[in-house]
Amino acid sequence: PNGQTTEALHIREFNIIPTGAWRPTGVVPTNSPFHVQLILDPSDIATEQAGRLNYNVSIYAKRLEGGLRKIIGEVKGEVKSTDPFKTKVAATALPTGIYRFEAIGKFKEEEKAKPVDVFGKSSLISIL
Repeated sequence: PNGQTTEALHIREFNIIPTGAWRPTGVVPTNSPFHVQLILDPSDIATEQAGRLNYNVSIYAKRLEGGLRKIIGEVKGEVKSTDPFKTKVAATALPTGIYRFEAIGKFKEEEKAKPVDVFGKSSLISIL
């Protein structure tokens, strides 16, 4: 009613799962593929009515020892605004190091012009 909406949606769970594994982990073998699993609740976005949300989320990795943040995976699609959002993003294999991952993206109602930002950070992840 007053034009204000949720400014940012925070990721509730940010899990790293090696390819072929069932459980999240804090350690991934060097140069091995893995997935980033994100869980959030888009119902936190105030919508006029139950509808569909378009989303686009990018996963970035930053090595603690230095270097630039690099994109390692992306996912986009559509979800009902009333459904929990859970997705697995295939991620690029990384060399040895300690990393922090970030998920940055947007959720947007089909009819509305202003998207809602999505942001989350992982705990430290070891690539050994």
